[in-house]
Amino acid sequence: MEGGAGAAAVLYRGERKVAGLRYHLGTLDKHTMYEAEAIGVVLGLELLRREKQIKKATVLLDNQGVIQAITHLRPRPAQYIMEHIHDLACRVAALSQRRWINLGVHDEVRGNEEADGEAKKAAVGDSSQMSDLPPLLEADQLPHSLSAA
Repeated sequence: MEGGAGAAAVLYRGERKVAGLRYHLGTLDKHTMYEAEAIGVVLGLELLRREKQIKKATVLLDNQGVIQAITHLRPRPAQYIMEHIHDLACRVAALSQRRWINLGVHDEVRGNEEADGEAKKAAVGDSSQMSDLPPLLEADQLPHSLSAA
């Protein structure tokens, strides 16, 4: 993605896109695509946290490593992001006992191309307004990854 790592999430209500967030992590020599996918989950959960009257939600992503890290919490790269995902998911679920969050692969799902396009914008530095981003991303710069090239 143009030498940069970008993350994005889009929120659909039925057939209609209602919100989106994107974040530029930095260059690929400082950050990994794994981190970008994990930050995409953070952005998606932040969009859900802001919503009212949600009875069911599905979070879709296409990085098996991130899916495994979320479902089997143990020390691994970008652990602080995974811990933030768990905390945010618990806050989202606590807003209503009728909310369920499912993780799955988003290959042929509505919104996939939209999310990929938004992530490409983020990769070249086009982030959402800082005030719209979750607290984890307000610092303007994430710690550099030891796993990056």
